[in-house]
Amino acid sequence: MKILVVGGAPTHGVPESERFDVRLTHYLANRMASPAVLHLATPGTLADAVFALRQPFVQLDGYDLILLQTDAFTSDDSATSSVNRRVGAFVRELADLRAHQRWLRQALSLLEPHRSRVVVLTPPPGKGMMLLRRWQSARMESLCRLWAFRVVNQCQRDLRYDFLFDEISHRLNRLGHHYLSLEIVGILRLPSPKDDAEPAWL
Repeated sequence: MKILVVGGAPTHGVPESERFDVRLTHYLANRMASPAVLHLATPGTLADAVFALRQPFVQLDGYDLILLQTDAFTSDDSATSSVNRRVGAFVRELADLRAHQRWLRQALSLLEPHRSRVVVLTPPPGKGMMLLRRWQSARMESLCRLWAFRVVNQCQRDLRYDFLFDEISHRLNRLGHHYLSLEIVGILRLPSPKDDAEPAWL
């Protein structure tokens, strides 16, 4: 089994063995009783992901599962910042949403022939401006579902924000990575360990 992860921000403060993609790989290897190989594309924005997917050496047909991580939203202004900073951040977020939608459409277009093996991950909520971030993620989720892609909306877990995210970096902590791997497993239709049929997402 080969798994490809495209895009997303690099992880900080989480050991490699605790990352959601590594946890997912180990789980699927054990569940399917067969070796699993994890390939990581260079982390980056959705534009970087589109560039990577267009490269001829990226043979998408050779992967059993493809995870597309959409990049984090740009603003990181907290609720305690000045009014001017919050307004400026809000305007930037609205402008970035159009660019996110454009790049996401291009990524989905490139992945459409393989969508039965693709899971899209929206960015985690991060710090501040939660309502806007949830709205942005909801827009991205709607677009993915319109294209019949499976998607994990990470902004839906804001009620558990305090213990899934690092207090300083506001990125997923170890427990957050664990929950994310379980969410991905939950939307994959895994066959029984004794079932010799092909994985249901193929």
